[in-house]
Order: sequence, then structure tokens, then C-alpha cells
Amino acid sequence: MADKNDKANEQQAKVVQSHQALLRKFPDVPELRLDSIDELLVSTLMDALGKSFADCVDIIRELRTRFIDWNELRVTRMADLARKLDEYGPGDDLARRLRTVLGKLFDRVGRVSFYFLAEMKPMDARRALGEIDNVNRDAAGRILMLENPEASFPFTDEAFEAAKKLKLIDAGKTKQQLQKLLEDSLGRETAIECYYLLEAEAHGGPAVRKPKTTIDKKPSKRISVRRMAKD
Repeated sequence: MADKNDKANEQQAKVVQSHQALLRKFPDVPELRLDSIDELLVSTLMDALGKSFADCVDIIRELRTRFIDWNELRVTRMADLARKLDEYGPGDDLARRLRTVLGKLFDRVGRVSFYFLAEMKPMDARRALGEIDNVNRDAAGRILMLENPEASFPFTDEAFEAAKKLKLIDAGKTKQQLQKLLEDSLGRETAIECYYLLEAEAHGGPAVRKPKTTIDKKPSKRISVRRMAKD
């Protein structure tokens, strides 16, 4: 029993050390995380425009500076919203898509929030999320991870291999076992940060760019990018 406990303690210490090392290597990752509503809108733009994840994150960052919050976008007159979106693509179509996806969320819970996912079983939460249009599988996995405390981490195969190379987990172990190790070692919130760091390690850095300096009239609100995934 002592040997087993010693090994578990060694593994957890290794996780803590690796997390700190990855944070030094990719210090921008915490700043570049999206929240769950941002993930929803980025996914919607990717479907509408056929652009990369990074490009759509740039658009969301710019839109963040033009609205008090996403509920303001939801209630903006269609014609006015279309004019604001014309520079990114077909304004009428983008306005309809963004207002529709936010409207469905608002109609369900009376606000632009995924808070209701937290109290559901993961499978029920996934089904509820599936009722909202244009949420791609990658975004759905991250939204569930962020909002539901029992949801799995959506590790890519590359991130899982990166964890093995860092000797965080032995060959033959599963992604679920890696998640449990991260949560036991770091707590869930920091484990989620480690998830993004492992994705950065696997893909050579964050999948998004640092925000550009804005010249919009309203002050820019930083948004967190919760994504280390492939375009």
C-alpha cells in the first residue's frame, strides 16, 4: 500500500511540475481562453464563413468591442446588425445566424448563458447542447467541459500523445485516466488550464493569435480563449 501511495504522489508531483513548465513555455494560454458563449459564436461563424478557428476568434474579439455583452447583439435590430457584420461576410446571413443561436439559448433559460448545463448529467447536457444549431463537435466538447463539472475533457489524440511523451501517464492508459490524474493533482479548474496547455504542446502553440490593438470606439473587453484545437 505504501508503494502504491508513493507512486501516486510521484505522479501528482510530476503533473504539477509539468503544468508549471508548460505554463512557462506557453504563458499566453490562460489569456487566450474563450468562454462557453464565445465558443458557441466562433463555431457559428466557422459554419457560416468556412474560415479557420483563429480567424473566427479574431472576429469575435472585434465584435466584443462593439457590444456591451452578447445579449446586446441578440436584441440589436437585424438591419443594424447586418451593417456591423458586412465587413466579415454576408451581413444579413451572419446577423440571422448569430441572433438565432443566441435567441434559442435565451428562449430556453431567459438569459444568454449555459449555466443550466451544470446541473445535468453529461449525456443529458450533450443532448441539450445538440438542440442548438451550428455547435461543432470540438466546440461542444469544450463547452461541456467548461460548464458541466462531470463532463470529460475533449483531448485530441495529439494532446494525449503529448501527455505520454511528458511521462504524465503510462502507455495503455486512457484519456479518462489522464483527466482524473490532472483533476486529482491540480483541481478541476487548473486541470482545465492544463488541458489547454497540453493542446498547445501538441500543436506547437495556441491555435489562436494574440488580440490586435483595437481602434473601436468602445473599450475592448478581453475574452478568454478556451481552445487548443485544430482548425
